[in-house]
Amino acid sequence: MFLDDSPLPTCACSPKPVVPETRAVSDCPLCLGSGRADAVSTAPCRCVTAERDAAAAWAADVLADPGIAVLDCETTGLVGSYAVEITALDADGAVLLDTLVNPQIPIPADATAVHGLTDADVAAAPTFSQILPQLEHALAGRRLVIYHAAFDTGVLSRELDRHHRALHPSETAPSCGSEWHLHCHHVRTATWWQRVRQIDCAMQQYAAFNGEWNPDKGRFARVRLDGGHRARGDCEAVLARLATMAAHLQPERV
Repeated sequence: MFLDDSPLPTCACSPKPVVPETRAVSDCPLCLGSGRADAVSTAPCRCVTAERDAAAAWAADVLADPGIAVLDCETTGLVGSYAVEITALDADGAVLLDTLVNPQIPIPADATAVHGLTDADVAAAPTFSQILPQLEHALAGRRLVIYHAAFDTGVLSRELDRHHRALHPSETAPSCGSEWHLHCHHVRTATWWQRVRQIDCAMQQYAAFNGEWNPDKGRFARVRLDGGHRARGDCEAVLARLATMAAHLQPERV
């Protein structure tokens, strides 16, 4: 999982993670006047407190859901990248899927510098097409929780596009029905995403929980996961972060 502050290109046919509503921060003079909104007053800023409580309640709801899958992908880079490792864990940390993936392209040195995986590490690994049945079985009907969901779903969509275009080259019409462009997906890719129940971005929720407002971006500042940049470690770090958030609630509210 890469964390980059640049907006990711999307299309109408891209999978849509659930976006938490920012209730009042953008209009709050306390939030707009300080990087750390609740530090400008002796009392916590009410809107930041509300955001933190809402994010904590979201985390508690996720952990109580027996049908979640925490997902992470390590990749060949930030732009136009493919998967080199994919892991999915359930709410208890049990492995639903944990595999290296041969991306069928060289892994750039800057990507290796992040996750440590080289061409030699994935040379004998299965391709995405080969692990796709396992991925489908692991994620079917589940609520996906991903740190930086737009990035990881973009990587999986790119893999699905490559897979389906190889098998179904005559079905390359844009799934959203718009004029073809680089970020429009194969029609079967959009259909594939209907297998999952919901997609939640843990990064956005934790940003609200952390409460550091970025006035330049007009949103809460993103916080790095620090899971070690391997797929399973990052999934485990997400589960730990969810537990931290949920623990913020009073016991009678969890």
